[in-house]
Amino acid sequence: MRKTVLVVVAVVSLVASLARPCAARLGLAFDYDQMAAEADLIVIATPVAATELEEVADLPGVRLNNKPIRAVGLQTTLEVSVVFKGRVARVEGKGQPDAKPTIVLHHYRLADPEEATAKNGVMLLDFAPGDGSQYLMFLKRTDKGKRLEDAVYEPFSGQTDAGMSVEKLRIRRPADRIAVLRNGLRHGTPEEKEDVLDVFMKEYPVDLVRDVIAAILDDTVSPRHGDTGWGRIHHQAATAMCTFAQRLDGKTQEERGRDKFSFFNDGGVGTEERRKEVHENWLEWWDKNVERALEDEVKRQSAGR
Repeated sequence: MRKTVLVVVAVVSLVASLARPCAARLGLAFDYDQMAAEADLIVIATPVAATELEEVADLPGVRLNNKPIRAVGLQTTLEVSVVFKGRVARVEGKGQPDAKPTIVLHHYRLADPEEATAKNGVMLLDFAPGDGSQYLMFLKRTDKGKRLEDAVYEPFSGQTDAGMSVEKLRIRRPADRIAVLRNGLRHGTPEEKEDVLDVFMKEYPVDLVRDVIAAILDDTVSPRHGDTGWGRIHHQAATAMCTFAQRLDGKTQEERGRDKFSFFNDGGVGTEERRKEVHENWLEWWDKNVERALEDEVKRQSAGR
């Protein structure tokens, strides 16, 4: 175990900032020796995807104005580069010689960011999946997932001060552009979501199609640019799919059916029922045209070489 501690500390010393944040609350402190000895898993890993859960909970051990601080559950998938302690499930199957093993980390974000005060400041994790950032992580295995490949982990230092057991390293992997765009469309600000859809309408990346279709359910109010701008993100997402589809099969929005595939006749703002209807219509279209789109993508890439 002493060897593990020395290796971990050496890695941090070489490539990470060792300025460990002060404990958020009096009496809470962890050092590398304790974490290395007691953690179930110690890895260097890169966030590649995130899912927001329906879970809402009170952060343990902290209150604001004598009230609990509410947080929303997240599950982040990470690709593991190095394992210092513990085991991760190996990637099975042929045809993926460079595939890395992945783990799932359960953590939280504040339901109300304004509750992060200096006095009762919490240390939650904030990742940008796909940006290539790598982290040294000291983790505990939760009781979810009996098999190793189904395991779910949590920060060793607990959820309220998760940042104490996760250290961002200076060395980064090359950014995964699609993952960055996907994260922006799912979890970004209205401006970031609008920017991602603008990129999609200029470049038409096939890997982003299902995410754009999913955004048809998004009722986020779009940014205004003076007297112009989209009404809602779902309006822009549906229009983006219309331009993508027209490029593929030559049909205009009117020929395809504005009522079925857009919010043109809804004034750019669709009800929940209409959003579900348009979303289902695009899913059905995509299932019928995905192979054609992939072939078109290959041709475009070959022509660009």
